[in-house]
Amino acid sequence: MCVIASISEAISKYVIASRCGVWTKEYWEALHPYSAGGAYVNFMMEEGEDRIKATYRDNYDRLVAIKNKYDPTNLFRMNQNIKPTAR
Repeated sequence: MCVIASISEAISKYVIASRCGVWTKEYWEALHPYSAGGAYVNFMMEEGEDRIKATYRDNYDRLVAIKNKYDPTNLFRMNQNIKPTAR
């Protein structure tokens, strides 16, 4: 497992636009074609739902079914959330 992270003194939601954030994203995009395709979800920020689905791979649909059963109102929605299909 390889962790790619950038650290910036600027603490705001706009850090991704910083030079350090841009470099990190470009580095990840260059390496990703050679990876196994997964990710450690606790390190993810706001990569979007497609990235979450790709991370969970074949398990995503099963996890959505569990979310539908135990958390249909999406009470537990922090971090990289698996959204229920029923709202």
